[in-house]
Amino acid sequence: MNLLTVRLLRWFCSPARLLAICLLLAVAASALWVTYTAYLTRSLYQQMQTLGKASDELEHEYHRLLLEQSAKSDYTKLLQRLEQKQLTMVVPTPSEVVVIND
Repeated sequence: MNLLTVRLLRWFCSPARLLAICLLLAVAASALWVTYTAYLTRSLYQQMQTLGKASDELEHEYHRLLLEQSAKSDYTKLLQRLEQKQLTMVVPTPSEVVVIND
């Protein structure tokens, strides 16, 4: 090795310089990690907002279907009362039911 290489290695490998290089690398790694976690947090928050909106829409649809079901149920009950009172219709017993096969 020539004299210049030896002097550069001694200068570069001094304990103070190695510590400074290690600290610099740690700061750079920390900055990259903070950037990555901020990106991940934003994307997960956006996904949470999207899923929350979908949940609200499904809940709205569920309540609408419950209302529709109760309205149809009331209409069915009304028709059953009309069948029984005005038309004197009754539900047949199982022995009165005849199944016809083609």
